[in-house]
Amino acid sequence: MECLKQGAVDQFLVQILQRLLKQNPEGIFLVLQICGLTRNKIISDLKAIVKTTGSRHTVPANQTHLATRGIWELAGPYLATRLKATLEPLVSLEYAEPALQAVNQATWPGYIRQERAKRQGHEAERRIAELLLSLSIPFEPIDKADRPLSGDVQIAGISFDLVVPDTSNPRLCIKSTVQTANIGQFGESKTHLEIEQAKKVLQSKYSLNPPMLVAFIDGVGFHSNTAGLHGVLGSADEFAQFRTIWKVAVLAGYALDTIIDIAFPGNHQSQHSSFLTEYNEAINITSLESWNRGQLISYGFIQAGEAMVGQEGSIEMLEHEEVRCEEVRCLERGC
Repeated sequence: MECLKQGAVDQFLVQILQRLLKQNPEGIFLVLQICGLTRNKIISDLKAIVKTTGSRHTVPANQTHLATRGIWELAGPYLATRLKATLEPLVSLEYAEPALQAVNQATWPGYIRQERAKRQGHEAERRIAELLLSLSIPFEPIDKADRPLSGDVQIAGISFDLVVPDTSNPRLCIKSTVQTANIGQFGESKTHLEIEQAKKVLQSKYSLNPPMLVAFIDGVGFHSNTAGLHGVLGSADEFAQFRTIWKVAVLAGYALDTIIDIAFPGNHQSQHSSFLTEYNEAINITSLESWNRGQLISYGFIQAGEAMVGQEGSIEMLEHEEVRCEEVRCLERGC
């Protein structure tokens, strides 16, 4: 605020911002909040600037890297201009601090909504990554389990959230399309086209044996706009939701000729009979009611939506343990 009171020129403000952001890279998110920008907005705008100006700079996917890369030459003035537009009118006020608090109160709820939506969307990627990791199924990027907001992987210029087993020999490509709000006509078309384009690229690049394209579809946005849902379902090979995330494990096992053990509750198995029949060679099934949760967890099962899944042999080990325990009980009773 002091530098603005002194009529700081943009370049001076750019230098101050860079120094502060190098000391505290996470401070970029406060700057974005004050400027009314989202994380995606600054990245997409900088990419547009690079393209239109013919700049050789590379725009990082992580906003905290902006101040330490060559792209600061473009990002610095971009942020300084917007920061001045927000804060400069406040410096002449007698009570600038309450005015800043008012700005914070006005911008914080919107910023939180954006952050929540982003993290909800990436939650699917985290859960899928943790599921695959627990089953020892290889995938990329491997850090998705710990850092779900990390970058995606690229195949022929198309981004995928996760790929099994890797990008050099993809057998299963996953795109997450979780919609946390009404997607509207633009979002509907964008989501549909992204899946459609991904499908075409995979079929073109791997014409003899294309990998399976799986869409993770969930969120209230699809409930309020079913046209977007139909568009995605029409292009993807398979789909899964949070409650049926176990499907991803089955599809990954099928793609890699690996058996997945599944414990289903109640009549849920019959609800997915067509899917289970299609991929039956990659599945061993038991009833969830046959075992207590502690038993399943102790043998490596993990919760996967409505079912629990484990590596091949988990059910067999459980059954052997049950037989052994029954024999012990029988001996104790003097059978």
